[in-house]
Amino acid sequence: MAQQAKRAWAGWLTALLLWWPSVGVPVEQDAPTAPTVVVYALEAMPYCGEVDGRPVGLAVELLDEATRLGAPRFEFRFDVPWLRAQARVLQAGTEPVAIIPFSQTPQRLAQYSWLAELFTTQSRFYSYGRDVRPVLDLDEARRRVVGVVRGHALIKVLQQLGVEGLDSGAANADMNARKLLGGRYDTIADSDLISRYSWKALGQPRESLLEGMAVGPLTPVYLAAGPEFPPALAAQIRAAMLRLQETGRWQAIMAAWQ
Repeated sequence: MAQQAKRAWAGWLTALLLWWPSVGVPVEQDAPTAPTVVVYALEAMPYCGEVDGRPVGLAVELLDEATRLGAPRFEFRFDVPWLRAQARVLQAGTEPVAIIPFSQTPQRLAQYSWLAELFTTQSRFYSYGRDVRPVLDLDEARRRVVGVVRGHALIKVLQQLGVEGLDSGAANADMNARKLLGGRYDTIADSDLISRYSWKALGQPRESLLEGMAVGPLTPVYLAAGPEFPPALAAQIRAAMLRLQETGRWQAIMAAWQ
């Protein structure tokens, strides 16, 4: 009888020990993985680009800093052609997919979610050469051959302004700046950030690039996404970008890329 009681007690104690850890004691679980936003990016320095396989540029730096201030992590991809990237963003549904650098047009306005304005640019005429004056009015612009990057949205704007002497043979901003330096033409038209960056990359002093009149309005550059982008993630990004300005980090990053 005593032996039976001992066996019963041992069985009860074993059951108690097996049961006890699950009562009132939190069970450790893996922390949920923070979402990563895949960002399709265009090679367009100084906005964004790749150096030795590493994403660089003004927009990249701003978004990386936003991550440190509470935004999700961003994974930048430069391997998808630009038109295909735009289509993928619109077809992403609720997947966290975005695109940079993106500007608003009447067609795009309702199609995309505009997650955050990163910075603004101003397109201008820029001139270089001995005895060359900056372009300060349209009459002067209409008398010049103006270098513009092939396929640039400015081509249509300039044509509407009556500037017909356009040379759009340059495949990119770097080539356009090289042609300006080499005397192929004495004036180009492009955004302020891109023109100054390309000129500096050629080793030329900033003051030698003569700034002319503005072409068109200021253009905000955005991080954009499809219409079903997760609202909670969008709110995190916007809040982090606001903190970026409040802390002065946005201003410091912008100054470094001027």
